[in-house]
Amino acid sequence: MDARLRPGQGVHARSARRVDQGLRPGVDGDEDGPAQRAAPGRERCDRAQRRGRIRGRAVVTLLSGTLADLDLASIAQVTSLGRTSLRLELRTRSGELIGRLVLKAGRVVSASAGGVHGRDALRVLMTAASDTRFELAREPLDFALSSALGSVADLGALQRAPLGSTRQPAIARPPRAATRPGPTPQAAVRIEMMQGRLDEFDLLTLLQTLGVSRQLLEIEVRDRAGAPAGRISVKAGKVVSARAGDTAGFDAISQLVTSPRSFQFAAFRVVGDIGQVPELASVSEVSLRVAQATAPQRNRVVMEGALSEFGIPALLQTVGCSRQHCALEIHDHRAISGAIFLKAGVVLSARAGLLTGIPAIQHLMSSHPHDRFRLLHLADPAADQVPLGPISHILLELEAPEQM
Repeated sequence: MDARLRPGQGVHARSARRVDQGLRPGVDGDEDGPAQRAAPGRERCDRAQRRGRIRGRAVVTLLSGTLADLDLASIAQVTSLGRTSLRLELRTRSGELIGRLVLKAGRVVSASAGGVHGRDALRVLMTAASDTRFELAREPLDFALSSALGSVADLGALQRAPLGSTRQPAIARPPRAATRPGPTPQAAVRIEMMQGRLDEFDLLTLLQTLGVSRQLLEIEVRDRAGAPAGRISVKAGKVVSARAGDTAGFDAISQLVTSPRSFQFAAFRVVGDIGQVPELASVSEVSLRVAQATAPQRNRVVMEGALSEFGIPALLQTVGCSRQHCALEIHDHRAISGAIFLKAGVVLSARAGLLTGIPAIQHLMSSHPHDRFRLLHLADPAADQVPLGPISHILLELEAPEQM
């Protein structure tokens, strides 16, 4: 703490401050509740809000657009799975700041709108005009969540609550594409709604959030250079179409979700004559199928213990009854000494340092009784290789030199 500060001045565990105001003697307030208190053991996290780098840490813009295309409650819902702190700013068309929210882990940590703070500021922000612009940025801030203003799920109720405020509630804006009277249908036109990055919000979360719209929306997935990698169209909770290169349908969505090229996105509202809209599947069904198909496979520990309790021959014979692809690892708490790979009663391979094959198994069987073992079921399939042989034959081969 700065030695020039007088007692009681500065940030400590019981102090409180506003997100957009540094601490000054006599003006500190607690309108936003204890959630504004700095985390114990940390220095002051936030002064007057500004863009760029704060204390050497980057502020990354994730989403931007207008409330005519996506209401404030939906924007906050997109953040519900994130664990990092996010700042959501609302500005008028001319760029004047209306207010801001700080969001983290599905909670509204703080809110301010002019001189109003806390839940009163939330009510003001939730009734912003439809032409209000928003910007969602990731900003490393330290806040306690124990006394947050509420959950992002509560914002919808605030949006419907009467305020007595002069600010007009958000209303749907008519399409900006020009229309002409007459029997000739107008070609479909894409109107950009918002854009952002996929390193904070996964594509499935965006599909679930934007898919609630009754309008036809198109999500264009782009690489780092901004080149299109694929597109997914949604309407009224249904996935209408999906394409990634020459791939279409469900396979295209899986490719876009897992591809390292998928770095950013742009969302468009499609207006005009779109004709008959097909239906690929519901957003929830697609999300479930993709999540199951792309779930990372992990090796699973079946059992572990000390070699003083279970010898390696007994372990190999026991594991040999399983048809699973397994690995028996030997370690001494500091490092892995080696491993024996098995499947369906057959030893596939073995390694111990620079040793491989039968010599590696011989080396592992001479391990100290205080060493430990770990048996794993391996997620990856067994490699196509010549096996060392059945477990029973290998154990007999290893016992033979001892009997001679």
